[in-house]
Amino acid sequence: MSNIRKIVEEEWSQFQKVNNEGGRASCQDDWKTFYIMRKSQFLVWPEEVLDSYYGDLCKAREEGKNLLFYKYAFMMERTAPEQYKQLEWALPVISEERKQRIEATVAVHVKWAEEFEQEYPAYAMRGRPI
Repeated sequence: MSNIRKIVEEEWSQFQKVNNEGGRASCQDDWKTFYIMRKSQFLVWPEEVLDSYYGDLCKAREEGKNLLFYKYAFMMERTAPEQYKQLEWALPVISEERKQRIEATVAVHVKWAEEFEQEYPAYAMRGRPI
């Protein structure tokens, strides 16, 4: 089984345990779309990064942690700040240095997305807003 397949299956397993405020999200019942979307993200990652991320997913599971919960909870800091405050206690503390590295990485991705949107607006409009 390819690393990407193993990663997506592990993410799916963790995703199934994420509780949405309004109940189970419909995307949690759509393996096919989840697989396509996540696989498309990972196809450009180098093998060593895929290996590292898969190890992180497995280690988190073994420690009783859920990286997909963390992902969506941290996203809520900007998308749903009131709900985020209710979950913040359950999240790992991120150092200022790490926050700066995250912001720098996000800035690069936003720049790429904006360039893509300029070059291919018809495709870009089919995705999520930047």
